[in-house]
Amino acid sequence: MLNKFVSMFALIVLVMVAFGASTSVSAAKPTPPPPTPTPGPATQIQVYGVWHCGNDACTWSTVRDMTEFDQKNHWIIDRGNGTPSVNIVVLSFVEPLKLLNRTTDAGTLNGVPRGMTSAVVNYFTTRKIRVMLSIGGITYVDPWNQALAQNATQLGLNAAAVAQSLGVGIEIDYEENTSPNIAGLQAFITAYRSQLPYDASGSNPAARLTIDLAAGDRWIAARGFRICRNSRKWLLQRHSA
Repeated sequence: MLNKFVSMFALIVLVMVAFGASTSVSAAKPTPPPPTPTPGPATQIQVYGVWHCGNDACTWSTVRDMTEFDQKNHWIIDRGNGTPSVNIVVLSFVEPLKLLNRTTDAGTLNGVPRGMTSAVVNYFTTRKIRVMLSIGGITYVDPWNQALAQNATQLGLNAAAVAQSLGVGIEIDYEENTSPNIAGLQAFITAYRSQLPYDASGSNPAARLTIDLAAGDRWIAARGFRICRNSRKWLLQRHSA
């Protein structure tokens, strides 16, 4: 009887020890992390833009009446349902040599066409449409060459000052297709970036500096590979003081 009692007691102790050990092991296991959620598709960059030539063949030489301007351009800010038709407007064109010399004449004020005013810029930016000024175009190839040859660095500094003043970005539209001044263009961009470093967040409109590479190599046959190869480095470069 005693042996039977001892055997039963030993069995109970063994079960308790085994149960306690399994409980300890179970408690020591870490809680598994929740499954990683499947990332959604990346948001693609979408650019819907217009080059805006004003009402005078791209000179923008006169100050616009904003009531009349709205009548002609309301479709840009409202496609019919309150939504803008585009997300960027490029005012075209600024004459490079006049920008370098900060010319003031009948159609230009401190190097900028008189029609490219804060009122025009705000007309678009208050509707969350980005605005840029395009320097050059096919009409102003010679002025580009002259300005780069005279003082490319000062041209870049002047462009940066205009961008900051109006709260706009700058587009380089240099359409020299035979003997482009690559060194001058580099100096222009370096000077611009010394004042307005690349801003990946996009919060500073004036830091938006782009270059028009045209369709295929139509305008860049001679300069194409060098400019295409360098354009990303140029436009993203950071100035080290």
